[in-house]
Amino acid sequence: MKNFKFSHYISRMALNNVSIAVYTNRNNSTYKLVAETNGEKIPGTIIVFLSAKDYGALPDDPYRAIDRYIKCAAMCGIRYH
Repeated sequence: MKNFKFSHYISRMALNNVSIAVYTNRNNSTYKLVAETNGEKIPGTIIVFLSAKDYGALPDDPYRAIDRYIKCAAMCGIRYH
């Protein structure tokens, strides 16, 4: 599963210097979510693999981008209280 390339950041935002990077494989059928700070994976977090269908089912309201970010952060093991 090393054939992933960077696509974008979830909701194009970061909280507490934590961003969720999205990587895709060649045909965009699998997505990889990685919690990062300063462009590097945060130790102790989970790398999440999603199918295109599961990725498409994430919250996607442009006026509530924070919901998408919080959901993906929680999947990666980042908790905001």
